[in-house]
Amino acid sequence: MQYYRDYERRALKEIALFGGSTDAAIVNAVMIRNPFSRPARYGHVDPNLLSTENDTILRGIIWLKSLDASSVEFILEVALASLVRIVHPEGGFQYRSLIGVNACIWALGRIATPEAVTALGRIRRRVRDERISKLLAKAMAEAAIQAGLTIEALEEIATPSHGLDAAGTITQNLAGGITATLAITSSTEAAVTLTGPTGKPLKSTPVAVKSDADSAATLKSLKATATEIAQTLPSHRLRLERSWITGTSWTGREFRERYLEHPLLNWLAARLVWRLAPADGGPARTLFLRDGQTPIAADDRSLPAIEEGDTLTFWHPLTPAEPDAVTDWRDFLIRHGITQPIKQAHRETYPLTPAEAATGTYSNRFAGHIIRQAQSNALARLRGWSARSRIWADVRNDEPTHIKIPAHGLAAEFWTEGAGGDDPEVTDAQAYLFLKTDRIRFRRLADAGDWRRDGGRHLTLQDETIPVADIPPVVFSEVMRDADLFVGVASIGHDPNWLDAGAHAHHPDQWRRQAGDRYWQDFNTGALSESARSRREFLQMLVPKLAIAACCAFDDRHLFVQGKRARYAIHLGSGNVFIEPEHRYLCIVPDMKSGAPNILLPFEGDRLLSAILSKVFLLANDTAIKDAGILAQIGR
Repeated sequence: MQYYRDYERRALKEIALFGGSTDAAIVNAVMIRNPFSRPARYGHVDPNLLSTENDTILRGIIWLKSLDASSVEFILEVALASLVRIVHPEGGFQYRSLIGVNACIWALGRIATPEAVTALGRIRRRVRDERISKLLAKAMAEAAIQAGLTIEALEEIATPSHGLDAAGTITQNLAGGITATLAITSSTEAAVTLTGPTGKPLKSTPVAVKSDADSAATLKSLKATATEIAQTLPSHRLRLERSWITGTSWTGREFRERYLEHPLLNWLAARLVWRLAPADGGPARTLFLRDGQTPIAADDRSLPAIEEGDTLTFWHPLTPAEPDAVTDWRDFLIRHGITQPIKQAHRETYPLTPAEAATGTYSNRFAGHIIRQAQSNALARLRGWSARSRIWADVRNDEPTHIKIPAHGLAAEFWTEGAGGDDPEVTDAQAYLFLKTDRIRFRRLADAGDWRRDGGRHLTLQDETIPVADIPPVVFSEVMRDADLFVGVASIGHDPNWLDAGAHAHHPDQWRRQAGDRYWQDFNTGALSESARSRREFLQMLVPKLAIAACCAFDDRHLFVQGKRARYAIHLGSGNVFIEPEHRYLCIVPDMKSGAPNILLPFEGDRLLSAILSKVFLLANDTAIKDAGILAQIGR
């Protein structure tokens, strides 16, 4: 830091001398000797990497530009260019300039304007590197402190509108009477559609648009904006979802300014249920926003307008404000054909079980599963957990996957160990391919600072283990739901090719053929988890309304489909299919196109549910199956 302060004093003199930060940066750069030598790696010179001298120049330029709040766009462009990965023929990669990235992140945190925070968010969506993520968190904390806001509030205020209108769209007129419209289609996608002069949708870009430079540039810009929106929405969706454990709330004024009047965040808010505590101390109520603005109840009644002094929180099924709220809001969504970007009204809940109350300080609810480490870790990190790769080595690397919950002074830990015994399957870097899950426990978390503003830099994990009965029900439920999600996505029980993979596996006759196969069979015949039970409940409601209802039946674990060739059982936990009555496994690859109709679901995110529905329609009309591999397995 002293090095920078000395540099800053010199830089301010140079800016005054040369008339601006850009001119000063250029002069400063050309005064450094030998700027173009590049470092050697693996015995050869890599022309794609910045040299040590160029890194120094770049850092100096960014430091100078950080003194000018109007330089945000320039600094962002430099950061994104520095983040380009240079892959080496011998393996591995380097960023073009890690020093450059670090300097840009520091500079944006120093500038701390809403535009700078938006730029930090764009950088964050580009990286999964833990080193850079820590720098980003620190920069966000610095910006929050300067702005006098919490980090969450700063992120909301800095959310770009991307030029969307009040309806959440952008419309541009192109050559030849063509109209281009950008619209958000889900919490992970925005699409640009073209319509002709008569209003008819076009499947491809007309020649008139391609040959007109202005129209082609406009269309390209719209598509880039759609990509940026698709990258932006998931982070805000997760922040809202995490508000159940961060305890975030909004005054009526904050909610209006940040959500009702913001075209991007309003798209999310208008599809979710909110809990309002009136400023006058009256009873709390839940509400939906008709057209993204007007509060209404689950029975479509109009409700009083949101007042500035009211308090709003994101409604959770475990904290209903009215009797039968969960059922009423589920009916509301289906009645109006609304798809929620967050599984809210249909959310799985995880009350404490007698077994967990008996164990006292831990839960074994999701112990004993075999999961793919890379897949589980990636999902955990996306959900805000810290997950380090476990390696097969004689060093300590047993840190559990964990998440800090400072709003409640807690941290949750999901313990795992390497699967495969004394001779496991590992990557070239000795990371376990598979893990075996163990207990979940909670520990006390102390904070000597203010985590909402300093990014949690003063959080300290204590040795004290907290009884699970003392964990707030919503917090406990959300932690358990995450663990269910990790297992539900990464379990080898979902792998339709697991039983046939032995001939190509590293250990076809040992671990895979013993513990692995036993677990796979148990997973595909065992009792359903909470997420799978929720899936069954929804299917039991949906299937009777489908044209194939007469072919379908349920038990506590399966959806049965009666085809012309055979009777099939689909396990609602794994989604795998078995031929009855011998319960013979039928391998159907998950991404196959079965011709299932596009069914509107009341929530996003359950890919297994969509896969099961596709299999149901495929098997109900099994005489139309053309896939030779499936027909050979059916044997008819």
